[in-house]
Amino acid sequence: MEDEKLEKKSNVKLDIAIILFIIFILISIIFPVTLHYLHKSDARWALRHAKNVRLAVTVVAYDYKGNTSDITINRKYRGIAEDAIREVEELSECEGEIDYIIFDSNSFRVKKLVYRENNCLVIYEDTDGESGTWNVYQLNSMIEG
Repeated sequence: MEDEKLEKKSNVKLDIAIILFIIFILISIIFPVTLHYLHKSDARWALRHAKNVRLAVTVVAYDYKGNTSDITINRKYRGIAEDAIREVEELSECEGEIDYIIFDSNSFRVKKLVYRENNCLVIYEDTDGESGTWNVYQLNSMIEG
């Protein structure tokens, strides 16, 4: 009788250990997969916003051209005029930071765009094709202090 009780207790402990092990395995698989998809989602949003910025730069450049001005005149460290950058930020409703824009006033095309949002860096480079190349990188800080 006592042997049966001891055997049942050991079986219950073994069942609990197996269940805990399975839960641990599931958590160790689900957590990284979830993080991966969260980072991928952030990258998609950053890419979408960067494409809006590129379109807004073209619209603002046409606006400047209509007012007999050039978007690249009085440019500062970001590639185009600071008031044009503000207009682009308002028009595109971007949440990130526009780091650099190279705009060709002759062809009215954005030649290069660098945009940062949510630890993502989006770089657009114009090719002679229709859409250019878009690259999205994840920024990770190695040491903070």
